[in-house]
Amino acid sequence: MALTCTINKGTRQIGTGSVSGGSNAVSSFVLTDSVYGTKCEGVFGRNVTVCITQSGTHLGRTFQSRIVTDDGAGNLTLRDAVPYIEA
Repeated sequence: MALTCTINKGTRQIGTGSVSGGSNAVSSFVLTDSVYGTKCEGVFGRNVTVCITQSGTHLGRTFQSRIVTDDGAGNLTLRDAVPYIEA
């Protein structure tokens, strides 16, 4: 079961999506800040914060990673795997 999350750069929310514990993939990603264009080119290779927004054990937990790829179809690849297991 996936956990909903936000992807943030500094104080700006870049978008929302879903992550699974132990995976470095973000699925169902929706870009919410048009300053980054139609994909996340503006933040490739830069630190972002992933914040879990789904209620439960991990609500509000965050971790740092980098966006490695954005396929433009709602899928991101992060440098690091999600350290939280769904609960």
